[in-house]
Amino acid sequence: DTARTQGKKIWLPKVCGDLMNFYLYDENTKLVPGKYDIKEPDSSDILEGSDDTLVVMPGAVFSKENDRIGYGGGYYDRYLEKYPKCHTIAVCYDFQIVDSIPVMEHDKKPDIVISDSV
Repeated sequence: DTARTQGKKIWLPKVCGDLMNFYLYDENTKLVPGKYDIKEPDSSDILEGSDDTLVVMPGAVFSKENDRIGYGGGYYDRYLEKYPKCHTIAVCYDFQIVDSIPVMEHDKKPDIVISDSV
């Protein structure tokens, strides 16, 4: 509610085939089971990511250089390839941060990783 009272919009991910987009979410938006049985917004308003967009990226493991291992679908990598001006952040526990992880050229890493001690 704080974000909305500050005039910010909330967008939630929705997977369509091999692509993911973010759709507008508010108190009137229903959440329905989507791919992987994850609840997704029943909305048709699509976000076109820009330099005033903050994307919260999920991940299983992060390196001290902010590299990340996601959950294997590549959805965030493809979205951020399409909208490279988006700002990114990840939130994790300390135990999810390791010295280094293998990365591929197409892997997108968050600008900032915040853990429970950082």
